Amino acid sequence: MREAERRKFDYGCILLRDATRPLVSQVLWSHEEGVEKDLRTLLFDGESAIKLYFVRDRIKNRAKIDEAIKSYRANPATAAMLRGLKIVLVPEGFDADSVSERDWMNDHIRRTVSSDLLFAVVFGKLTAHDVRVFARHGGPTGLKIAALHAIDTVGFEHGPTFESQLGTRGSPLREVLAMLTGVGLIVAPTYSNQRLPTLKVRFLLDLARLLTFERATLTDWSDELTFILQHLGVDPADGWQELFDGKVHKGFASDVIISVKFAENFGMNVMDGVSASDPRFYSMFNANRFLTGCYMDASAALWHDPEDIASFA
Repeated sequence: MREAERRKFDYGCILLRDATRPLVSQVLWSHEEGVEKDLRTLLFDGESAIKLYFVRDRIKNRAKIDEAIKSYRANPATAAMLRGLKIVLVPEGFDADSVSERDWMNDHIRRTVSSDLLFAVVFGKLTAHDVRVFARHGGPTGLKIAALHAIDTVGFEHGPTFESQLGTRGSPLREVLAMLTGVGLIVAPTYSNQRLPTLKVRFLLDLARLLTFERATLTDWSDELTFILQHLGVDPADGWQELFDGKVHKGFASDVIISVKFAENFGMNVMDGVSASDPRFYSMFNANRFLTGCYMDASAALWHDPEDIASFA
């Protein structure tokens, strides 16, 4: 995080992975007349998907921002630019010289960015409730992860074909599909029997791969993964007991790691493509393979959410 483009932005984030700059940010504290210029600079940046605006929480600032956003939203030529814009309100009385207030502000911004941006936008709105429901659902070990992976990779157009791919059928599979649909991990176009993946499930599968990889290669979760687990209400100690002795009390992390392993019993290798030397747990979403197939009335609207910044072909 640093000043970006010769100080055009107060902050910018460049990913070492591919040298992209997915996030830029401006900060409004004293110069209240700068609202319009700040917003214009952020919204007209074509490279970043996320535009953060940290604003001193004053009525004047809120009013000016609301007025500017309304004018952008009312114009069809600029309405789409608002996608990815996030306003983070900073308490007005903050004293930067106070150690205790700096600590509080650090936690405040961390919580706000996590709940309003990281998990609500980037990670597909996966919640602590979602992971509790997922972990508590029973059924054949590995089936729910196998079903998710199959829907994400090969699709679910035809029921008997899908059952054949997993090598199972009947009530256990129906119950798993009902749970996954209810949590919002998969979606049915026009309430058909077919199923399509959501942004939320793609993050859950990436998280499943990351949990499995770190459990096999580290002695404890990385700081980033610990942060994700804490936000999802998962005890970071979960996942480090003996997992495959049949006696473990399965929390979310343990359940996911075990499910990834046993998904192979249903013909699904969730870890396929994860290299030990260069592990990557993300992928691009190609919606065209669902839009051009045999899915009934499937359209891009199934994945369109103004808050989501994930792009797809």
